[in-house]
Amino acid sequence: MTNRLRLVIAEALAVLLAATALWPIYEDRQWLPSVVLAVVVPIAACELLRRIGLPRLLVPLGGVAALLLLLVATRAREVAPFGLVPSPAAMDRLRTLTDEGFTAVQAFATPVPTLGPLVLLAAGGLGLLAVLVDTLVVTLRKPALAGLPLLALYGVPAAIVPEGVPWLAFALGAAGYLAILLAESRERVGRWGRTLGAGRRRNGVVDSSPLSAIGRRVGAGAVGIAVLVPAVVPGLDLGLLGDGPGADGSGDGSGSGNGSGDPLLGLRNDLNRRTTFDVLSYTVRPTPGTGADDPLNAPYLRTLVYEQFDGDRWEPAPTAEGTPVVEGSDLSVPPVLAGRPRELDVDVERLNSRYLPLPYQVGRVSGLDGQWTLFPRVREVVAQERGAVDDQDYSVVWNEPNAPAAELLAATVPSPEQMGEAGGRLFQQRGGEGVTEAITEALDDAGIGRGAAPYEKAWALQQWLREGGGFTYAEDAPQPPNGTELITQFLRDKRGFCTHFATAMVVMARQLEIPARLAVGYLPGQEREQDGDGYRYTVTNEQAHAWPELYFQGFGWLRFEPTPESQDGSSRPSYASAASIDALRGEPTPTPTASASSSAAPSASPTERSGGRDENSDTNADESGAGAGGNGPDIPWTAVAVTLLVVVVVSVPALLRRSLRRRRLRPGQPSRASVLGAWDELRDTALDLGMRGAGPQTPRQFAERLGATFSLDAAGGAALGRIASAYERARYARDTGASEAAGPSEGGVVADEATVRAQLRAASSRSARLRALLLPRSTTLSLLDGSRTRRAAAARRVDAGVQGIRVRLTPRRG
Repeated sequence: MTNRLRLVIAEALAVLLAATALWPIYEDRQWLPSVVLAVVVPIAACELLRRIGLPRLLVPLGGVAALLLLLVATRAREVAPFGLVPSPAAMDRLRTLTDEGFTAVQAFATPVPTLGPLVLLAAGGLGLLAVLVDTLVVTLRKPALAGLPLLALYGVPAAIVPEGVPWLAFALGAAGYLAILLAESRERVGRWGRTLGAGRRRNGVVDSSPLSAIGRRVGAGAVGIAVLVPAVVPGLDLGLLGDGPGADGSGDGSGSGNGSGDPLLGLRNDLNRRTTFDVLSYTVRPTPGTGADDPLNAPYLRTLVYEQFDGDRWEPAPTAEGTPVVEGSDLSVPPVLAGRPRELDVDVERLNSRYLPLPYQVGRVSGLDGQWTLFPRVREVVAQERGAVDDQDYSVVWNEPNAPAAELLAATVPSPEQMGEAGGRLFQQRGGEGVTEAITEALDDAGIGRGAAPYEKAWALQQWLREGGGFTYAEDAPQPPNGTELITQFLRDKRGFCTHFATAMVVMARQLEIPARLAVGYLPGQEREQDGDGYRYTVTNEQAHAWPELYFQGFGWLRFEPTPESQDGSSRPSYASAASIDALRGEPTPTPTASASSSAAPSASPTERSGGRDENSDTNADESGAGAGGNGPDIPWTAVAVTLLVVVVVSVPALLRRSLRRRRLRPGQPSRASVLGAWDELRDTALDLGMRGAGPQTPRQFAERLGATFSLDAAGGAALGRIASAYERARYARDTGASEAAGPSEGGVVADEATVRAQLRAASSRSARLRALLLPRSTTLSLLDGSRTRRAAAARRVDAGVQGIRVRLTPRRG
């Protein structure tokens, strides 16, 4: 293996090792094959183009062209001629996928699914990075600068992944960069020739052991310092490696309460985060006048509301002008349902958000630091400063709603006009036409008709999604493929987590003409200990949750819980806890119990209640395995193989021509062979550049015609004359030692041939030079002549065989 090839392999390996920084961004590793191809193919194409002699400034363009062919073959082959030609239709498809990828980047929280558009961004970006690194390292001979684009790659996960870049990914990328420097230094030293005292070392291998040992020690030490120092020195926790800011969940990317991005994606991020951390804790206390036997139920903690839905993505509800919140402010918003008043003392530990976690029917609030605003229509309390919720300690008084079922059954719903400017969103936004069809089929399947009372429809929807419809709670539910709307897939596969269930109930309620919206926040959490006259609960990131809210006249917005009980901690509110439609219609709502309240009432000796995930669910374990695949990029290996085959076939004439030139002009051969090789090379070069034959010619006649055709200058003409004279002596003189000595030296002939060839190329047009490079006529004619010669020889052998058979079969006379 030559030093040059080692350098090319080292740069490809360095880019692939740096690509390990993308591990935390994607849910799985199904993006790796696309990235490996996108790195290896353009680097191989660049090296191939250098070997056939393409001008070095054009080599990067060739690498980009190879990358484009690969992307067309893997991502737009359906609309591309022959599956790989970058036609306008294929380019439009790539442009559309790129736009979808950038849209998904804005929508998805990490880790993102391996959707086609997102994988295309990774493959295209790393392919361009590979071409840039190859240009710096091999073409421009500036290997040290290759560290800049490699380092820039780490800025992507450092900016969007709360946990930062894994230290191992950083160490691997640094090792790849050091491998580039080492390989390039060896290749650079090797260009000086064989080192003195090399002994029996192989040709082309430079003895750089002492320098290499020192370089390896220095490089390993530098990488070790870069990885270890931020972990041990205070103040250097910058979030680039491992547990930086946001690794504990304090980053603003938490989808459970910051209002940035789609809650589906943020909640998925919280539920599937590799680490569990405490978000907040609170104590539930009785208020004066609370009966001794009244349970102290822990509430759902609501952060913000989403109203706008386009079929795939939720947007936060727009808010009008709010009311400033001061110490002791009453946050009650009519209508207020009668209920049991409770006090809540909240201690936020890690939640970098602007949206304050609150129970739904909150009253007085105290203890807040900073400037806060109440938006009454959506009942949100929002800080003016980003991240203001973190480290807040505050107290609230809230009423646990207790609406009688009999009254709810008689309740009506408002018209869109009565809901004001939000009416259109709350009734009509259900997604595209495909979603509407899926919802209609689901409602028919559930048997929920339009004749029932609005509340009865809402209860039936909750019951069907939670128990009767055959749905399964699965936090690993796959994201919908490109072009498939979220609810359509959920209603078909019947697998999802809380936001799938809540979104389905919202859009189905809207289809039934009940105003509905999506709320996000946290489940009640885990009961930890008795705290005086109350009980203390801890909420972790795994309790991130979403639920629907439906509006009824005289009652306002009411929470429902369609998520199955397999998500421990999710429970139906007391007014929607009836076990059957008969119980709903004929019996009053029972007093909240452990099974009917939003959280079980603590006993004298509180027991641990887990929330968030159902780690011991056999059903979820089975479904997890079932849903692990099927969403990765579909690598069309046939198209890839065809693309590589086409590239190889197109490159064969150029490679053969370059190989022939090297054999003709290789150093160390006899002077006569060098002269004959130089002459043949000039004849083929002239033929490749477009000079036509003119019948039999002497060497001097050919030299005169060549000089006149390409207008050689004095130096070129003199060099051509020396080669012609040397060719005549080598071709026609006696092969004696005297004639060998009288001829020019090997180096002189090669130098003269290079001078003449350079002038021939300079006098030719750009198209002629490109044609001579990629499709040399001399090689094509040689292949055709060789094929014609082989066919003639085969024909002669066949004729000879037939003639022999005839001789044997002819009877002898006499």
